[in-house]
Amino acid sequence: MPESASRRDVAIDWTRCDFSHGHEGGRVTSHFFNALSLFFPLGEKFFVHSVRHYRRAIRDPRLARDVTVFIGQEAMHSREHREYVEAMRTQGHDPDACDVRLLDRPLEDVTPEERLAITAAMEHFTAALSRSMLLTPNFEQAPELRKLWVWHACEELEHKSVAFDVFREQIGGGWRGYRMRCVAAVTASRLFLPQLLANHARLLQADTGWSLLRCRWAAFRHAWLLPGVLLRLLPDFLRWFRPGFDPADDDDRALLARIQADPLLRPVFAHDDSRVSGS
Repeated sequence: MPESASRRDVAIDWTRCDFSHGHEGGRVTSHFFNALSLFFPLGEKFFVHSVRHYRRAIRDPRLARDVTVFIGQEAMHSREHREYVEAMRTQGHDPDACDVRLLDRPLEDVTPEERLAITAAMEHFTAALSRSMLLTPNFEQAPELRKLWVWHACEELEHKSVAFDVFREQIGGGWRGYRMRCVAAVTASRLFLPQLLANHARLLQADTGWSLLRCRWAAFRHAWLLPGVLLRLLPDFLRWFRPGFDPADDDDRALLARIQADPLLRPVFAHDDSRVSGS
């Protein structure tokens, strides 16, 4: 994690956000981002708890510092996406009709090791999606929503290796660690991907009045055909299954520096470490 990474308190003016037309790609693309946002309040909480379980056992001082920043950043993401979902309700959308479960079994039936492996896998996926978004010029047209997604995406890239490094230190590598992280990736994607598309279709149908079949096709087409936002991530997904994989192999420093130097976004990345230690 970069030394400059910190917990940043970002304020979004939700009254300026139109969730039906927040993206230049129209309602289909706008509701993809809305469907994605629905997972973050509980998802980020899951990630924080999974890593925090091992916090006192971490031996590497640098990793301990990275975990503190990770927890602080993820807590802020969870807060802002809770407000995002509430703002959607205010505009008449129905996020409660969507399924945002991360697992298909009770959390108490999932061991801490499994939770950490799932978190490491999901952090890799969100980093890949974040990189893809940041490399797409003006991917979010509405200024406040662009601010939210750019901030979130940059911090995902900053802490992309933290859960993986905790897993490697606490669980270990070798065949057992490799098998666990492969199973975790399949477990997470098997439920998350179909739910994401189903929620995308639900939000789109409620907003447009189109038939459910048309909305499901629109969600599938957007994800896997044109523009293929998930199809573009397939090489990153497959790299996870390489035995020697390490998230740090992707050098995102130049991309982060370019994005964070944008005068319009510079205030978003003002460092605020004042509350990190209490996370």
